[in-house]
Amino acid sequence: MQENTVVARVSDGFKAASQDAITGLALYLVSRAFRKRVGEGERVFLSAYKEFVSKKATSGLSDSLRRLRGRAAKAVAEGNHFDLKPELFSVAAEYPEFFEGIELPEIGWSREKSRRRLGYHDSALNRLVISRVFDSPSVPDYVVRYLVFHELLHCKHEVLYQRGESLRRTVHPKRFKDDERKFKQFREATEWIDKKLRWLR
Repeated sequence: MQENTVVARVSDGFKAASQDAITGLALYLVSRAFRKRVGEGERVFLSAYKEFVSKKATSGLSDSLRRLRGRAAKAVAEGNHFDLKPELFSVAAEYPEFFEGIELPEIGWSREKSRRRLGYHDSALNRLVISRVFDSPSVPDYVVRYLVFHELLHCKHEVLYQRGESLRRTVHPKRFKDDERKFKQFREATEWIDKKLRWLR
């Protein structure tokens, strides 16, 4: 490999992208790697890249490719202190106005004890993942239930694509946030996370 050569692996989902979008991807990666701003004359390529990746169809293609490959390990719901599967069923049963008729996803603990990514919904594999940092005897049950409730809401609310001039993707639209506040111990759970998360080990 030559000096100053950058090698990047790109998803084969980009086979559906235009040449301008692929050029924009290359410019984006190089600008991030070397912390350089993209030049004014090159912004058209960056816009083509952003437009491509912000499309709902592109997200659907990515999900389809991940489902076909099926590389993700099986979700492990049973932790040292909490079993997420009963929590999932209990939350869904307690809030039928949100979750009745929804195919319940798999659920499991993350591998790492992340304090940044508290949980996520993997739409490709229909799976919820909760950060293992919450599998602790010092965590109240209502905090774990709130996290499950939050991630389960992603099964109800679709992501909004290509919003505004920035073509941003909105994961938590207003309707999502309104529903989230209907969790019975929303205030207690969010306040506990704000105050205690940093001390979890």
